[in-house]
Amino acid sequence: MCLSYCRTTSIPVTYSVSNQSDVITLTGVNGTTFQVIFQFTKSGNSYWYLQDIHLTVNNTSFNQTTNGTIYAPLGFSYACGNQVFKSTNLAVTFPQFQVQPTSYRSTPRTRSSKFDDPYNCVGFTTIPIWSGLFVTFILLLIMTFGITMMMDIKTMDRFDDAKGKTITINTSE
Repeated sequence: MCLSYCRTTSIPVTYSVSNQSDVITLTGVNGTTFQVIFQFTKSGNSYWYLQDIHLTVNNTSFNQTTNGTIYAPLGFSYACGNQVFKSTNLAVTFPQFQVQPTSYRSTPRTRSSKFDDPYNCVGFTTIPIWSGLFVTFILLLIMTFGITMMMDIKTMDRFDDAKGKTITINTSE
């Protein structure tokens, strides 16, 4: 299996699974190795969590933490557009990040397996949704004010005589 970088360079990838950990090893040009170990845990409420990430670059080890909680229900994968892992001296960014522990899959893993349905890191209410709700709320306030003002219009009946004959205008076509 190969991991494609910028569609021009191909990097050989090895993948292995141990108890509650998924290990990915990349061997680049000039013998550079990059190993990522994902450690997953399962909670009692049918969710899996990504607890720790251990990076090893040319035999130098780094423990990374996430900038938020990475979790998904069992049978789902976790996907995020731009996932950042930070430590005191290193930050690693994975664009188009998607992960799922192989031990918690809904179907058995095969070489041609794909991820299960993604549990996305983007919340339900994004900035465009909040903007649309804000504009709608302002327009509703303007419409409510306008209808209230129209209902408050009084007719000029100061010169009407209640005892007199009403004015009738006939039209002929």
